[in-house]
Amino acid sequence: PDDSMLELLRAIALRGRGNYQEAAAAAAALIGFDMTTKSFAAEDPPSAAASPEGDRVARESAALLASLFAERFKRPDDAMMILEHAAKTHPDDSTTWLLLARWRQARGDFTAAEAAVRRAAELAPDEPDVLFTSLELAVAQRRLDLAEQIAAKAKRLFPQDELSFRAQASVALQRGSADQAVAVLREGLAALPERPALMLMLADVLIQSERLDEAEGIRSEEHTSELQS
Repeated sequence: PDDSMLELLRAIALRGRGNYQEAAAAAAALIGFDMTTKSFAAEDPPSAAASPEGDRVARESAALLASLFAERFKRPDDAMMILEHAAKTHPDDSTTWLLLARWRQARGDFTAAEAAVRRAAELAPDEPDVLFTSLELAVAQRRLDLAEQIAAKAKRLFPQDELSFRAQASVALQRGSADQAVAVLREGLAALPERPALMLMLADVLIQSERLDEAEGIRSEEHTSELQS
């Protein structure tokens, strides 16, 4: 790895050890961000090399710094500024646009999130992350017909991904049909046995529906799966 990748790895390690200020300083340096003045350097930062590795360093450094701002330093506006700048400086990186879309969605800015997803879709229309981010956004907006359409497409294109089943179950629950949600999740477990997220969601739906014996059976299956893994 080049020096910028090594510095990114050091920043990640610092965060893992709880040295959040040092981690933030290292990540900020990689993208040319001054944490005191809240401004970006005029010259290219260390991660600016036009290469896949340079894009990765810039993207992951921005994501790391944004997460520290939002979660550790309680500076969500600065976190969003970092991500907006990342998309501006790497406009052809679909992963950066998806990252920005998820952050916008988390803040309830669905219109801006949609715009970011559309840009990602223009850049990488066949990427599963683009489709699944669109699906998560549709569910969050309660655009249930659209969510069902996207989930059906996801199941067809990516049959080994459990998210499409979970999304369909979420839509069914929002429509008030716990029975349909249970049916979808059981279908998912038949296709993808012993997926913990599917098992947990199914158990929760059964508990909420007061189908306790069935829920206990799912919990037992989950426990057995954990012991065997």
